Amino acid sequence: MISDILLECLQLIHLNLVTCYFGGIQDDILHFVNSIWNLPKLICCYLSLNLKYELVISIPTNFSLSMEHLSIVGVSHYANQLIHLSEHTPRLRYLSFDLSKIGDGEEL
Repeated sequence: MISDILLECLQLIHLNLVTCYFGGIQDDILHFVNSIWNLPKLICCYLSLNLKYELVISIPTNFSLSMEHLSIVGVSHYANQLIHLSEHTPRLRYLSFDLSKIGDGEEL
């Protein structure tokens, strides 16, 4: 539902989502993340997410040409995702991730 709302917010430049719960499937998270990366004027994004066990934050398949500041907390991720994230967010100047949530078997 939030992904559909974001499709209507094309003028958004700052986005703060606090304590959003995802209990569905991994594809739902990718759709959500892509909807954020599709916001053409978004500069700053803060995401505090709560994902169902074994779900991880998805790296967007879309490119954000506007985002400069990104903070993601409360979710698991894999260290190699940070490289892909930077490739899909070329203007990124500030990145904050919760390093205590790195997935098993991955190293920084």
